[in-house]
Amino acid sequence: MERPQSLPPTANWSRYLDESYVPKDPWGNDFVYRQPGRVNPDGYDLFSPGPDGRADTEDDIGNTRKPQ
Repeated sequence: MERPQSLPPTANWSRYLDESYVPKDPWGNDFVYRQPGRVNPDGYDLFSPGPDGRADTEDDIGNTRKPQ
């Protein structure tokens, strides 16, 4: 990503994600963000719904997997 021209030169910037473009997961699905999280109630859940495209199934990929 490139530094937006609209930022003042003194702005602290390392990376920028344009809100008009949020990347999809490898299967073309939206990532799921929940705050507070269901699995991480003191934080957030962020995950890909995986190949089946459905959230809260066994193939989800992210910070929502419980240790086995």
